[in-house]
Amino acid sequence: MQLAGVGVAVGVVLALLSGAWFHGRDTGREQIRADWARATLAAQARYQALERKHRALEAAHRQTVEDNDRAYREALRQQEAQLDAVLADLRGDNLRLRHRLRGCAATAGADSDRAAGPGADAAAPTGFSRADEEFLVRLAADADKVAARLAHLQAYVRELPAVCGPPG
Repeated sequence: MQLAGVGVAVGVVLALLSGAWFHGRDTGREQIRADWARATLAAQARYQALERKHRALEAAHRQTVEDNDRAYREALRQQEAQLDAVLADLRGDNLRLRHRLRGCAATAGADSDRAAGPGADAAAPTGFSRADEEFLVRLAADADKVAARLAHLQAYVRELPAVCGPPG
């Protein structure tokens, strides 16, 4: 009988130990699930905060780009109006362009010959012809447009790191 009592005692101890083990295992699993859920919620909160921050940066960048575009278009309109006014003054004889090129004596005669040649403006023998004046004014206006476009693109490129991050 003694052997039966020891067997029952061993069975009871094994049953208690296995119950404790299963209980501990399930408790650990629940703890891991709870930790995982907390970590997931924290990660989602960080992601949403970063997303809101990124959206705000995008909106600020978009506004800055729109402001730069608006300023660029306004500068182009002003340049066109200025060009039209200068061309109107040139055509109405209110404005004349003069060149201040001084050369050697050999070119002095060439300047007077060219001024008296076909297409020359008789009113300004030492100035440019009207076609030359208009060409030079248009060339200067085109150069101003290129400079304005370059300034506009530089402003845009300066804004990129604010949204995309620094290069490299």
